[in-house]
Amino acid sequence: MNLDHDKEAFAELIAGAAESSVPDILREVINNNVYKRDYEDVTMGLLFVPVSYDTVVQSLHKILDSKLWD
Repeated sequence: MNLDHDKEAFAELIAGAAESSVPDILREVINNNVYKRDYEDVTMGLLFVPVSYDTVVQSLHKILDSKLWD
């Protein structure tokens, strides 16, 4: 597990955010599982009610489908 590498990759993604849109960033997070290991190894342990990473991804898809940023 290399959370530092995952976080560095996401930091690079965000650094390019000036040229990207929020939907593009969310798609990148979903398609590349940027936070999957961090979510499963850290975040799930902090939740009162466990929520699978797949459920989180489904929620991100719903946000994208809402066209909130259009």
